[in-house]
Formats: sequence, structure tokens, C-alpha cells
Amino acid sequence: MTATGEGGRGLSVLDITSLVSGAAVASVHVSGPMREEASAVGGPFLWAVFLWIGVTSAGPFLYLVRRYARKAASYPRLGDRLWTILGLPWVITSVARSILSRTGLPIEKWYPFGLSIGLACACVTSLLMVLHQWVLVSPEDAAKTSEGPWTNRVGLALAVAWPIQAGAALVVIG
Repeated sequence: MTATGEGGRGLSVLDITSLVSGAAVASVHVSGPMREEASAVGGPFLWAVFLWIGVTSAGPFLYLVRRYARKAASYPRLGDRLWTILGLPWVITSVARSILSRTGLPIEKWYPFGLSIGLACACVTSLLMVLHQWVLVSPEDAAKTSEGPWTNRVGLALAVAWPIQAGAALVVIG
């Protein structure tokens, strides 16, 4: 754990709170498949999906905390923006799903569509951002892209591994 004065490079209590918020979002998405699939093979796989969605959906919370509460220096970087973009569909659909499930409206019709469209837009946007600011630049500029706080590096890794987002969506949609 580091203090805010160190440039926001370390993990803070607010960062951990954001990661826990991401886990709460993941629990909304994975709760259905967890109840249905509890086999010896499916259980660990669902926990891996839960972990992936939890980390991804923590991005928007981390962005808000680091941008407005911590006011970290040189924030946000490319990876931070990518993490936020990839996490937004998970956060938005979990909020909508939890609200509408209490009203008795049929979730099965809109949830797969909303999550699929949201993730498709997020993945295409992140892929274009990675191509424009990381791939189609000189090696020196590309090396500068991966510098910075741990959130930048995690966001870049999530953006490069965007197909896993689609796989996680297929798991939770059913």
C-alpha cells in the first residue's frame, strides 16, 4: 500500500474497495449459472469466469476513485481508459438486471441482447484504441504506453485479451 503522494502507482484501500465493487457486479452476472451448474468441472470454471468479470467490471469504479477521489498524477492512461470501457457493459447490465428482476419484468429477453451489444461496442472500441495508440506507432512510443501505474498495465492486458470478454458473456447468458 502506498500513499497518494507517490503518483498513484501503488494499491490503496480505495482501489481494493473498487475491486470488491467489481466482485459485486460479477456476482449479479454469475449467480444464475452458479445455481444451475455446480458440477466438479463446471464449478472451478465458473469461479474463473466470476474472477474475470469481477476484475473487468472494477475498471469503472477504479476510474472514478483514481480520477476524482485520489487525483493521481498522470491519470488516466490508455490502459485505464480501456479498462473503464470494457467494464461499463458489465456494470450497466448488472444494475439494470438487479433492478428489473425485482419488478417482475422478463429479463431473459433484453439481458442477452444488452450485454452482447454493450460488450461488442466496448471490445471494438478498445481494439481500435489499442491499434491506434499501441500497435501502429513506433516501438519507442509503444513502450511508453505500458509505463505508469498498475491499472494501466491491467487495462492493456484486458484489452488485448478481449475475446475472453465474449466467452464470459456466453457463459453468463447461457
